[in-house]
Amino acid sequence: MENISAGLPLIHANAIELWNEAQEIARLGNRRAVGILQLFAEEEAAKSLLLFDAVRCPQACRAQFEAMIRGFGSHLAKGIYVKYYGSRLVDLDEARRIVNQERPGVYREGDYGEFIAPNSILYMREKRLYVSYVRHDDNNHGWDTPYPRDFLFGDLVPSAIIPVMGALNDLGLFSREGLQVVREYWGQIHLQEPVSGDPPQIDPAKNVHWGQACRWNVEMLNRWEERRGRRFTDEADVRSAEIIADELLFPLYPFELTPSGRVSDLLSPENPE
Repeated sequence: MENISAGLPLIHANAIELWNEAQEIARLGNRRAVGILQLFAEEEAAKSLLLFDAVRCPQACRAQFEAMIRGFGSHLAKGIYVKYYGSRLVDLDEARRIVNQERPGVYREGDYGEFIAPNSILYMREKRLYVSYVRHDDNNHGWDTPYPRDFLFGDLVPSAIIPVMGALNDLGLFSREGLQVVREYWGQIHLQEPVSGDPPQIDPAKNVHWGQACRWNVEMLNRWEERRGRRFTDEADVRSAEIIADELLFPLYPFELTPSGRVSDLLSPENPE
């Protein structure tokens, strides 16, 4: 807890600095640097939510806690969080579907599934940043340059994860005392993978509707107000509380955030010709 509470404000400060600089450069027009800075800012925000979800993980779930900590250094895990926070959820099972949709290490695309593509989050990250030496579909190798600014990533786009991170920081929930309240409250809530059996089916006893998550968020804020000894009254605090209540999503500790599948697991193309 001590290390997490020391690191979260630093991560927040770095993310906000990157985000503000992205906005400054965006005012100059379409620039690759805008998308690159937004990428880095959102990855930093994702790190803060990964750590926050590690705190929300019940202490009895040691394996899930350790998996969240490992995700701190994973580009895929951070990218999943960014995509996840751009979603509107119905229930916990929808969170599962979003995560699993982004995990495949490879997948088929094309009209007949004739092409094999790498993980989309990692591939698009590479295409923002790097010149790569790659193998093409015809098995020849060559240099691959980043996407140009007028194709993708030249403009600043709205971010869902940055405001959530900012609201948690601004209300003091990244402090040691705030995180203690988070751990005490969420430690009593045990979320589980909502799908089980063969074939997989949704277990209603393990699934949770989004409305319940909002109520949990509000109750957590109430506990924090009680611990602080004062209510959120000024306009900025009220707005931050609204963001947390409505936009802090289910913690992702019940789910794997690592790549799934290999080329050998893919089904054959619909039309091998």
